Amino acid sequence: MPAKTGDDRRWGRIGEPAEALARSRGVEKDVLFLGKQNGIKEKLGQADLFLLPSQLESFGLAALEAMACEVPVIATNVGGVPEVIEHGVDGYLVEPGDVKTAAKYAIELLSRPDRGREIGQLARVQRQEKILRQRRLFPCTKIITSKSSPAPTQQKPLDDERPC
Repeated sequence: MPAKTGDDRRWGRIGEPAEALARSRGVEKDVLFLGKQNGIKEKLGQADLFLLPSQLESFGLAALEAMACEVPVIATNVGGVPEVIEHGVDGYLVEPGDVKTAAKYAIELLSRPDRGREIGQLARVQRQEKILRQRRLFPCTKIITSKSSPAPTQQKPLDDERPC
């Protein structure tokens, strides 16, 4: 159900321009503005694509969360994101403001579900390997990552199901 705008504390005034744009383009019935949500893991696991078009990004935690759910990621090449995503291998990187290239990658992933699935699965494996390396270098990261990531030794999900 789309969230309300204006005084709605879940979405607030930030949603008004986005909703106006959707209405002006005639796609308001195709776009859901959900506002603040709980159960993100379950919702994220249903996505076909995760787009992170940040102008500034310190680390890219949202991209890592999508990767953990085997959702292919297209993100801007800013901040710590390039340390999270290897372009063309476990996701795609674009320059800030390069909407055409981001759209090209999105169309590729959405029109070839096998490619999106391949990138998503590889992203999850790469993410787990990065966490293992970090744990060896910085043992305190185990505390930070233990709640958000399953142990790498857990049974791999079946091919037709995502871990989220």
